[in-house]
Amino acid sequence: MVILCQFQVYATTYYVSTTGRNSAPGSREDPWASIQFAIEQVVPGDTIALLAGIYSERISFTQSGTIFNPIVLWSPPEEHAIINGDGHFEQDALIEIIDQSFITIRGLTLTDHTTQGAQGILVEGNCLGISIIANDISQINFGSGDPVDSDLDNAQPIIVYGSNGSAPVSSLTIKSNKIHDCLTGFSEGIAVNGNVDGFSIENNEVDNISNIGIDAIGGEQTSSINDQARNGRIVDNDVKNCISPYASAAGIYVDGGAMIIIERNLVTGCQYGIEVGCENPGTASNITVRNNFLYNNADAAIAVGGYDYPHTGRVTNSIIRNNTALENDVNPGGVGGITGQLTITATDNLDVINNIFYQNSGSLLMLSVNSGSTGLNLNYNLYFSSGPSAFDYEGTIFNSLTGYVSKTMQDFNSIFADPQLQISSQGVSFHLGNPNSPAINAGDPHTSIAEGELDGYHDDDRINNDIIDIGADEYGGILLVRYLKPFKATLIDDFVELTWETADEVDNSSFIVQRSIDLQVWDSVVELEAQGQPTFYQWQDAVPVSGKFYYRLRQVDLDGMVSISPVRSIEKRVTKLAIFPNPVRSSFRIEGEIEYLYKVVLRNTSGQVLKTWTECDSGDNFDVYGISPGIYVITLQSMNTIQNIKLAINYWNT
Repeated sequence: MVILCQFQVYATTYYVSTTGRNSAPGSREDPWASIQFAIEQVVPGDTIALLAGIYSERISFTQSGTIFNPIVLWSPPEEHAIINGDGHFEQDALIEIIDQSFITIRGLTLTDHTTQGAQGILVEGNCLGISIIANDISQINFGSGDPVDSDLDNAQPIIVYGSNGSAPVSSLTIKSNKIHDCLTGFSEGIAVNGNVDGFSIENNEVDNISNIGIDAIGGEQTSSINDQARNGRIVDNDVKNCISPYASAAGIYVDGGAMIIIERNLVTGCQYGIEVGCENPGTASNITVRNNFLYNNADAAIAVGGYDYPHTGRVTNSIIRNNTALENDVNPGGVGGITGQLTITATDNLDVINNIFYQNSGSLLMLSVNSGSTGLNLNYNLYFSSGPSAFDYEGTIFNSLTGYVSKTMQDFNSIFADPQLQISSQGVSFHLGNPNSPAINAGDPHTSIAEGELDGYHDDDRINNDIIDIGADEYGGILLVRYLKPFKATLIDDFVELTWETADEVDNSSFIVQRSIDLQVWDSVVELEAQGQPTFYQWQDAVPVSGKFYYRLRQVDLDGMVSISPVRSIEKRVTKLAIFPNPVRSSFRIEGEIEYLYKVVLRNTSGQVLKTWTECDSGDNFDVYGISPGIYVITLQSMNTIQNIKLAINYWNT
């Protein structure tokens, strides 16, 4: 067996100072004067340490490190090295890495660079293993003020261009940077664009950018082939105040990317919170948005889809799961108009499950779904507002969750209830601090989480107490009632069997089974006294007639607090009965499977009873002698069905 390894024997740290000299040895005591000079002297594994001072120069890496021995450019924590944009240079970027690999830039301050096309750090071409870590980047501006004159006005604090179609930018890390106070025009705070395959944008602070905060882009012809940022993670970033006065800007945006996870980010004070779209023909695909907090954004917390399809592309095979959106769409008069908490345009196979959408100010539109999506599934979400709320589904406005659900059959197991978020001293919290929160254990019980997945609040286990919670936070306390088996409804002949099993019961008073035929009015079927210990509960509800029925379980604590289960449904179908002949001249008979037909009623269209037959057999003939020609209604009532059939009489019976 041959073992291949690579190591650096003579790795050296060299120092640069604004008071140094390039003829010096580059030691801490006798440093070099120029960063660029230092870069041209080092070999793989070497480190260039910048001592305190302001460096007015442009830096271009002219050689690569290796996978085990990168070249490192950094400023030690006790120093404060600043690279600024003073002076006149042909190079747009303060630091550029073009067709070089295994380079780390750490702990630098980049600032005061104002020019058309200004860039803080540029990575382009065939680049592997680039790490941009713990830098402070500000005042990277296209000009001295807003608004812009055209979409050619751009500045980019961190920009990565995968411009080589056959060699992607890969193993890219952008971590723990502060990107703030930049006039970016039509560009972004952090962007990966084109043939970028394998990247992590993690734990960055992005604040006060005059457009999009973080962007993963495809379809802009950055690369001749493989023109799509993909296989990436945008995780644990704090993005705020990314607002454009001339375009729709998102805190975090995927525009035509693929196979990207957006997770555990906080996005606040932006226009859109998180947007997944595809501005150019093609698709953004396999995007997962989970465990994020979206707060106080001017437009929707989450926007998904090709906004102008077919002029734009579509979003396919993606999931929006377990996010908490609080007080978004707060500026209905702004650039985006009224968007709701969640807006969906052209998508294929999109799941939206286990999310909290909470709104008490601004627009009270919860949901805006435009026509043109296929395979759309919304379910197990929690909606809440203290005032009137609306749901816009393909142009029809519903003023309640129940009305919207009953007509669209979306959000069938979703609830409208106060999630009882824990309010902090600053007036904001996303934490499920109350054990009676209706969001606890109310998510889709079949939710499949990623290996090692944590929630978005304190990095707790994503599933606690058996079933996933709705929203980005998983309640970590001990529940008064925990379930071994959730509430279930099963149709058995003419009965619905309702079952649930508890694992623990503390201060539990009772369970109330409720039934509805329209998801609006709920009747209590039975109240069962709590047993105070792990118990299997069971009840049978008789359903003598056919149709669709909905059930839910209300659990009541000793102090009167109530928790409500997800809704379960059953549908009882029976063989349809028919009238023959129809139209009728003198008499008719009834065809179909008749268990016991104990009443047949003839009514006119005003509801007036004209004739009644009782205790009928399948072979009976029902005469309509003396009834004038016209349209009537026959009601057939058996032991398990009530059915109305229109009947036409076209012969004058005298």
